[in-house]
Formats: sequence, structure tokens, C-alpha cells
Amino acid sequence: MKVPAAIRVVCAWTVTLALAVAASFGPGQLVTRFPAELDEISGIGQSRGNPNIFWVHNDSGDQPRVYAVNRNGVLVGTYLLEGASAVDWEDMAIGPAPGGRSYLYLADIGDNSARRMSIRVYRVVEPRVQANQAPVTQTLSGVTSFDFVYEDGPRDAEGFMVDPLTGEFYVVSKRESAGNRLYRSVAPLARQVNTLTRVATFPFTGATGADISPDGFQVLIRRYSSATNSFTPPATAASYWSRPNASVSLVDLLKQPGQIVPLVAEAQGEAIAFSADNRGFYTTTERGTGVNPPPAPLTFYALVP
Repeated sequence: MKVPAAIRVVCAWTVTLALAVAASFGPGQLVTRFPAELDEISGIGQSRGNPNIFWVHNDSGDQPRVYAVNRNGVLVGTYLLEGASAVDWEDMAIGPAPGGRSYLYLADIGDNSARRMSIRVYRVVEPRVQANQAPVTQTLSGVTSFDFVYEDGPRDAEGFMVDPLTGEFYVVSKRESAGNRLYRSVAPLARQVNTLTRVATFPFTGATGADISPDGFQVLIRRYSSATNSFTPPATAASYWSRPNASVSLVDLLKQPGQIVPLVAEAQGEAIAFSADNRGFYTTTERGTGVNPPPAPLTFYALVP
């Protein structure tokens, strides 16, 4: 039986709605400011096992290290990854590890000129940190590295995610004028070269950060949110997706139009991360230029019930 066109349109709309669930977030609220020496923050994550701890790392030019900062903006730990290098760390993710612990993933994926023959992601077990501890400097051992090539050649990227439901790695590219690309590695292996396969194309460009919520059901991808550049308006700086259940694949979800989420104006916003309780998200930015710019802000956007 031939289905009338109107019914076909309704059915297609219903399928799309089932893949992406709408949500609402409150306006960004300043939580604290990061220490002034963290002047090129490019990745952020809220700790899963250490209450009131945020992990951040700098852009290119820093050592291969990640910083623990408490909710008051106090630096309480500097952690060097043993055996790692830092060409251009652009994003980070946090995912489940054995024994109820969590992994930190540091994504060395930046490539402004799209010339790197391969990129690398480091994984290490999240260390124990106390929010009120005296500042420490430590070296983290047991670092695992994953090397990747893109199936369609080198490109610049600043967004990295790990799906906690499947363990799949995702990279979001940055500079394609026709739309940034989503790449996936289903089961990457350590100490060998893995291929990142292109699985989707987005209707936007300039992606600077990405994250999947700890429960695996929400996704955010951000762009710059500059108050002075008309091409990067804060009102349209982020895209959001939510899947209704684990049976919906992340790729199918991200092929649907994302919900636009406004961000606060930031000097050079490159970092975004969901809260550890899945009830909102955080953003931060590079410190900015000029004479004595203010330290980078930590901004929270609450999920509205």
C-alpha cells in the first residue's frame, strides 16, 4: 500500500525526534577563575572520583602534563605523563576504567597546517586528589598511547570524545569550510597505528571542543564564542544532542541536527565538559591577549529540569 506523503513526513519527523531529545540549559554562571599561569587552557574535564576537582591542560607549548584545580580555582596538582610528548594537546576526555576508577585521555590532535602524518591520544588512570591538599608535582606512570591516521588524510582537529557506553574514540575536525567532520575508531589498539574513519559531516565549522556526558546520553560540540568576531557569535556557539537510550548509536544521533546552545562570550573558548553528575556542563577559555588579561573563567550551565 502506498503511504500518503503527509504520513511519511510525520513518520520521518517522529524518528528524528526519537533520536534527539531536546533539553534546556540556564545561562552561564561564573564559578571561579583558574590560576593565571594556566593561560592557554584547551581541554577540561570534571573529575569522576575526586569531588570538586577539575582537570585542565594547556595548548601547544606546554609540557605533557595535566593540572588538578579545585572549585575555588586553586591549583592542587601538576601531573606529568611519563613517556609522553606534547606536540599540540587540544582536548581531553574522562572515561571508565577497571575497578571503579576513571581514565584521563589527553588528545594530541592539533594540526593547524594539516601536515601531521599521525596523531596520538594518551590514556592514564586518574590519580587520587584531595581538593584541599597542598600543591603537588608528580609523574604518572602506566601511560598508554594510541596512534591514529585519518582515512582521508591529515587534518586539524580540536574535539575529542570517548563514548563511555562503547569505548569508541571520536575526533571532531575543525577547519573544513563545507562542514566539520566526525571520525571514529571502534576498538583502538595501543602501540599500533589505528584508522579514524569518517562517519558524519556537521553543518558547522570551527569546532574547538567536544564531550560526552558520564552517563553516555548527552553530547556537546562547541565553537569559539567571541564578542568581537561576528563569525563566532556566543548565541550559537554550541550544539547539543541527547539520545533516549543506549540502543541509539552515537553516529546516528550526531547525523541529526543538533540543538543550538548559547555560551558566554569568551576570549578564545576551546574547552567544554559535562558535569560529573550529568546535570549541566562547564566551559573555559584561553586567558586572552593584551595587557594583564583576567585569568580564565570556569563557567557552569545548569540543565533545566
